[in-house]
Amino acid sequence: TAMKNYLEAARKAARKGDSEKALELYVKAAESGSVEGMLYAGNMYLYGDGTDADYDAAERWLKKAADAGNLAALNDLGIAYSRQDKPVNAFDCFMKSALAGNSVAMVNVGDAYRCGKGVKVDNFKAVEWFNKAIAAGDTVGMLELGHMYRRGDGVAKNPKKAFSLYHRAAELGDSKAMNLVGVLYSFGEGVKVDDEKACEWCMKAALAGNPAGMYNIAYTYFEGVCLEKNIGVGVDWLIKSAVLGYPDAMYDLADMHRNREEFEKAFEWMLKAANAGHAKAMNEVGVMYYDGIGVAADVEEALIWFNEAAEYGNTDALTNLANHYVDGDFEHAVELFEEAVDKGDFNALNELGNVYLHREDYETAVNYYNAAISHGNTAAMITLSVMYAEGEGVEEDLEMAFDLLERAAYAGDAEAMADLGDIYAQDPEETRLARYWLKKSAEAGNDNGMMWFAKFLEKRGDIRGAKYWYYQAAAAGIEDGLERLQEIQWESNAPWQIVYGGSVETKRFRHG
Repeated sequence: TAMKNYLEAARKAARKGDSEKALELYVKAAESGSVEGMLYAGNMYLYGDGTDADYDAAERWLKKAADAGNLAALNDLGIAYSRQDKPVNAFDCFMKSALAGNSVAMVNVGDAYRCGKGVKVDNFKAVEWFNKAIAAGDTVGMLELGHMYRRGDGVAKNPKKAFSLYHRAAELGDSKAMNLVGVLYSFGEGVKVDDEKACEWCMKAALAGNPAGMYNIAYTYFEGVCLEKNIGVGVDWLIKSAVLGYPDAMYDLADMHRNREEFEKAFEWMLKAANAGHAKAMNEVGVMYYDGIGVAADVEEALIWFNEAAEYGNTDALTNLANHYVDGDFEHAVELFEEAVDKGDFNALNELGNVYLHREDYETAVNYYNAAISHGNTAAMITLSVMYAEGEGVEEDLEMAFDLLERAAYAGDAEAMADLGDIYAQDPEETRLARYWLKKSAEAGNDNGMMWFAKFLEKRGDIRGAKYWYYQAAAAGIEDGLERLQEIQWESNAPWQIVYGGSVETKRFRHG
């Protein structure tokens, strides 16, 4: 019959990836009375497969299929109503389909009760319906109930129950569950820490095509946990995850390209991550538009992305917006900084200190620096140390300056370590402390730390040690390090091969 011919042709077109042709043929089959045609045509309109999403058309065909008794269509009709912001109608469809035995609809009913979509929030009924779906073997129900127990969302937090549910779904072949089992083994949530099993389950997820699993396996290779460290293989897994649309993978891949100064590729992947809802990526896209990194500079577009990232809760974006408005709308800039502080970004207190320092409002600047210091901000400690050392806006107090610098160094700030070491190096009786702090700074990769430690060692006759740190500085892109290496006469058996690469990037904006 014509209906069967249309269906067969539609399936063939779908297998070939010709969605537009498949939709055309499914619609013809539906018009000929095929319930399957109605279901597939409705779904293609619902998800924009082969056409732009058209919820009215989706509703029309799915309702016809549901009226013909198709339970899947009845559940999908509920999804169509949800997309049209008709939660009550959606819940009615989910419930009818669930009561008729559709396990997918049972999960949707549970989700509706949990979130209050089309019905009052009722966590007891949510658990009841998730359990019904689980009894029918639905792995998504296992995951949803597992999430509730893991987060303590509407039920008493119970990591062991969460792990049990994830493990059950994983054993049934759910790749998302496989990855979650691996994650819980890694962190010891509901089960003892077991890196071997964590790796095993994440690898199962990755091989099953789960992008989150691929991402975790990438970092397993990067860090050499359970698997032999292999950066190349790790990058391959990261790329696979990114290609499948995993936002964190796209973001990290963009960051790798940026570090290699492959800015156009960096922007391409960062934009993909941002469009996938990655808030940090949204901020980074804004930075790249603002400074013209990998894309033509476009301040207006940058501000759009900063605002988008801020709406997603990214406080770096708030600070970047504030920095933009400082010179034009100071009051608004301060409001944005304070909003970032209110959202828990105490580094914005230091930014406010910098703004007021630039305006020579020293009293306000010091107040903000002290507020930042109370939250452990080492940049504020260093700036305030300099102010006390130079008597800039405050009464000169060398003891206070030293105490602040020392506090920043003990807090782990590599720049403060370098400065502190350099101060001690001026005193012949403090050689031990000078060596200690300069070495810590150098080992942390600080530019000044590497150069000053090299000079410190050279001055004391440790030429081999000095060469090593000049080499490290040169490899980090510090030209003075390379020049000093070339000036030193090498020992004939010196095992060095000088490689100069990289660059020191000056970043105007804060990165997430």
